[in-house]
Amino acid sequence: MLRPLPQCNRCPPGRVRYANGPGGARSRRGRGLRIEAADDRRPGEVDDVPKRSGASVGGAIALAAALVLGLVTGCAPAAPLPTPTISPSATATPTPTATPDPELVEGGTAGQNRPYFVFVLTRLVEEIPSPSSKRLLRTLVEAGFERDVIEITQDRTRVDAPADSILIGVLIDGQCLLGQVIDGEVVTELADVLGTGRCLVGRTASLD
Repeated sequence: MLRPLPQCNRCPPGRVRYANGPGGARSRRGRGLRIEAADDRRPGEVDDVPKRSGASVGGAIALAAALVLGLVTGCAPAAPLPTPTISPSATATPTPTATPDPELVEGGTAGQNRPYFVFVLTRLVEEIPSPSSKRLLRTLVEAGFERDVIEITQDRTRVDAPADSILIGVLIDGQCLLGQVIDGEVVTELADVLGTGRCLVGRTASLD
């Protein structure tokens, strides 16, 4: 068995001397022989791969970190683009169209002239809430209704008290257009002609 010999100054670097037995080794020829175990390098031979200095190792680590950071940054999702805000355009408010006033339908029926009849009487009572019978007659004639077909009750009773209401009847094309003025309001309706050929019953005002 080989045992290590003491370090020798003449021994090449990396080599260790070994001898057989406690008294040194003997060869088969009888002379002492030093047996050396060495590494793969020959005397004076330098390693093929140079050792890296600390600075080189640090630079390599920094480069690798930079590459990894670049990959992570490149793979990071891009920030979402801001959504454009669309301001609603101002919508023009349509100007309300004035409704035209109704007009007299010459040669028309009682039903066709009813809107105009209501319009004329309403405009009067807005000015005079309790008009007289003569004022009602004059207003209707001025509005275009024929005087001969208009009937109006008296505005005063037999005891000379103000009447509670005044009735108006206008005969148009075989049909009666009836109206009542009471407490500043106007009520109208269509009715058939009476057997007497008139539209109202009872005492009517003199239209002279």
